[in-house]
Amino acid sequence: MEAMKKFALLTLLAALPMFAADVADAIKAADKAWAVATVNADDAALNKMLADDLSYVHSTGDMDTKKQFIENQHNGVRKYLKIDHESMDVRVYGNAAVLTGTIQLETLVKGTKGGAHVRIIHVWVKQGGTWKLAAHQSLRLAN
Repeated sequence: MEAMKKFALLTLLAALPMFAADVADAIKAADKAWAVATVNADDAALNKMLADDLSYVHSTGDMDTKKQFIENQHNGVRKYLKIDHESMDVRVYGNAAVLTGTIQLETLVKGTKGGAHVRIIHVWVKQGGTWKLAAHQSLRLAN
């Protein structure tokens, strides 16, 4: 009986790296989907993928809730014209994952077009069987 428990534990431990790789790939795909939904100002998609208690901190230091982030796409405060991932690294912690990376983006902020090269940290959490973006923070990089 003891040998079976050890075998089961070893089998589970051997499978963990594959599970983490699958989750990391799912998080990268979710982050790319976030970028597409944001650029397209797709309210339905954003409502599904953003956590209700989202904290979205822009590289300017401005912070949005989920509602503000979505509304700002339409009211002229901040529209994303392009979000291109350059790099992504994912660390998985059970029902949470942290994605760090760099992106190139173009925005229209209060009518002024701009661009930035930023480093991002995204915290994704699994809620109701779905990965949701719970926190975003970005830092402007020197170009």
